[in-house]
Amino acid sequence: MTRKILSLASLLIICSLAEGWALAQTTTPSGSFSYALDVGGTSQLFTICSGLGATHKFTNTVLKLDNGNTQNVTDVELQPLIITLKRPVGPDLLLWRWFDQVEMNPKIPPKRNGSIQMFNQSTKALIARWEISNAWPVGLTIDEEGNEAIILVVESITRTR
Repeated sequence: MTRKILSLASLLIICSLAEGWALAQTTTPSGSFSYALDVGGTSQLFTICSGLGATHKFTNTVLKLDNGNTQNVTDVELQPLIITLKRPVGPDLLLWRWFDQVEMNPKIPPKRNGSIQMFNQSTKALIARWEISNAWPVGLTIDEEGNEAIILVVESITRTR
């Protein structure tokens, strides 16, 4: 029995190593993607995007029932995301105006719905698309290399492609 378990464990390790090797062989350099942010107005193009995905918060509660028994209840809640998009600074002020609207009314930020699309930079083919809901900018910066970064809080995200 011990040999069978060890053999199975060895097989799983070999398969996972082979799968990791195959994944490494098919990944594309990160600089070969571009991203389009659509939240009203013209699409905003970016060269870097991080923070796409979703995280759930799990809360376990023990309820005491009338008959004296207990019941475990698990609540699942999607956590707000922080998405950062970067690009070289350009003349477009659309994102700066949106950020200014947040500064004018920070207690009720002007949330927008839209999408983020990921493209292959050389072929321009659409690779993935995420629908975002209730997004608003919490940061807008320019770094020492001349890249503009917008930091968005997103309440909901769904990958549609």
